[in-house]
Amino acid sequence: IRPETLHDASDVINNAVAALPIFRHYHIQEDQLHASADGQKFETHLETFKTRYSSKYFGTNKGITAMTLVANHSALNARIIGSNEHESHYIYDLLQSNSSEIKPDVLSTDTPGVNHVKFALLDLCGYSFAPRYAQFSSVINDLFDVTESEQGSTILALKKPIRTNVITTGWQDIRRIVLSLQTKRTTQAMLVRKLSGYPSGHPILQALTEYNRLVKAQYLLDYIDDASLRQYVQRALNRGEAWHFLRRAIASVNGDQFRGKNESEIAIWNEC
Repeated sequence: IRPETLHDASDVINNAVAALPIFRHYHIQEDQLHASADGQKFETHLETFKTRYSSKYFGTNKGITAMTLVANHSALNARIIGSNEHESHYIYDLLQSNSSEIKPDVLSTDTPGVNHVKFALLDLCGYSFAPRYAQFSSVINDLFDVTESEQGSTILALKKPIRTNVITTGWQDIRRIVLSLQTKRTTQAMLVRKLSGYPSGHPILQALTEYNRLVKAQYLLDYIDDASLRQYVQRALNRGEAWHFLRRAIASVNGDQFRGKNESEIAIWNEC
């Protein structure tokens, strides 16, 4: 038993499910496949390289985070990361390495799935990013000036205009970054770590950040204005949570802990 063969077996099952006539009736949106990605904390029996302390979830013990990509109640891809790592750094990699025939168009996450370039990267790679923010009003106030007109309507204006010239100047570098991601010469986690090491005035970082603000601002306005979009996002995340409940129930047989003496064995346990 190897992670690769288990992953292939999962693809066979998912592809067979997707071929059923009933599968399309589970679409949240008629014209797009809406998926969600989220991490779930699990304590481990033994310490490995990726296990980390997290007093909130494990008390004085160590554990890992199991990331899962879910669409139409099917788990399309999974990955183990350290419980100290930011979930948002691995979202794109879950989408990119999804080898099943079920290809999401829209991805929703909770707040931990968001970072300062996530909207930009997913948009440039052909995906729509639709997160649910825990403190939505704070996100709006960070990006927009909110005022009321004399007629009583609410007016939202960007606090800082989008610097399209910065995006244009760095466009060729942005294209090279996207090409590296799509050809799998780098991962999102490696890219974000590298970008985080750049000074705030670095041209590539500024260009990506501005493009991210552009896409993010449009999404936030759509989210405010479109009740259907808010419902789509909530339903997608609810399906991810339902998967977590099922997975937690299965894990409870083993004391709610992951087996494995090393990374490979934990990966096998996760794929199972």
